[in-house]
Amino acid sequence: MNRIFLHLSALALIATLAGCAHGPKPPPEPDMSRLVIVNKSIPAELVGSVPVIAPKQDDKK
Repeated sequence: MNRIFLHLSALALIATLAGCAHGPKPPPEPDMSRLVIVNKSIPAELVGSVPVIAPKQDDKK
């Protein structure tokens, strides 16, 4: 009786480890069919302009 339980436990352990052997499956591909176009046009005041970023000022004195 004890020997049968030991064999069944070993088989269960082997089956469990075999199930984990192939690793995680890759994430699904995203559905690109529902994407929408945003900001189709650029406002006239921004056409050709380059954004100006003010330099940081350190308060060290």
